[in-house]
Amino acid sequence: MNPVKAREKLLSVYQQNGNSVRRTARILSCSPSCVSKWVKRNQKKQPLESQSRAPKNPRRIIPEEHLIKLKEERLKTNFGRRRLPDT
Repeated sequence: MNPVKAREKLLSVYQQNGNSVRRTARILSCSPSCVSKWVKRNQKKQPLESQSRAPKNPRRIIPEEHLIKLKEERLKTNFGRRRLPDT
């Protein structure tokens, strides 16, 4: 069964059981937090598709000149990134 259809089925079972999260979870053999998550998303009129799991804040890009300085300092002192000062 496709995930969106399964979530629609979950919502219909939820409504048939008097809007009881625990009873719906017991019938469908899933956790109450799963049921309440999809009920809340449905109430907010959000789509029933899965949301992106990509990071919201991508990693910072270190400028090339800083990387060169770091490599030189590591070779000169033989320290790793933990032992180098934060300046």
